[in-house]
Amino acid sequence: MAVKKRVVELPADESSKITGKRPTKGREPISMDDIFESTEKKVPVKKSSVPILKVTEDLSKKADKLIELQQTIDSATSEFAAVKKEVIDAVGPMRENICAHEGYISSVKVPTTNGADGVTATWVGKYTGVAYEKREDIRKIIGERVDEFFEVSSTVVMKADAMDKLMEFVKSIGIDKFKEFFETKRSLVPKEKYTTEFFTTFTVGEQADLRELVKQYEPSLKAK
Repeated sequence: MAVKKRVVELPADESSKITGKRPTKGREPISMDDIFESTEKKVPVKKSSVPILKVTEDLSKKADKLIELQQTIDSATSEFAAVKKEVIDAVGPMRENICAHEGYISSVKVPTTNGADGVTATWVGKYTGVAYEKREDIRKIIGERVDEFFEVSSTVVMKADAMDKLMEFVKSIGIDKFKEFFETKRSLVPKEKYTTEFFTTFTVGEQADLRELVKQYEPSLKAK
């Protein structure tokens, strides 16, 4: 079915400003496409700064294969997610009914067409973070049982600009009292220059030794 263009009639002098066309006698109809094309903000195309390597034909073929495999994986992942949702939506209420009448179970099995227990659906007792502010809302639902079914998990985070004042704080309450309430953990976080200057600042030997101590994540491969 053909889609009709929405046409807006403007006076000739106004339509000429938008379209850049000379006005004709009377009014000249212009479409919404004309308006958008003349007023649309043009986004400049940025040139990629990632260098394209000159490689062997064999390596280029491997890149082709990666793209092919990635497309297959993406398609399979999407289909898997859709079918998984259908299965969970179907067996979820069955499991809930068993839990309500026969006792809690975390898993159920879905047999295949030949009768084998092919798929196991498992629910784990982990939940997304529940803001403490929601405690009263939960209390309104289950009353004082909120304390029976929920516990408060607290995390103390030091402000970024408070490190210099930490010693002053410890001295004020004493190291023993501090250890009574706090546990500390420190780690080294490579700065940006460690990454950007790694190959120009350190010798080959230093690089090898550093790699043993500072493990960088494996590079990702994005195929499209």
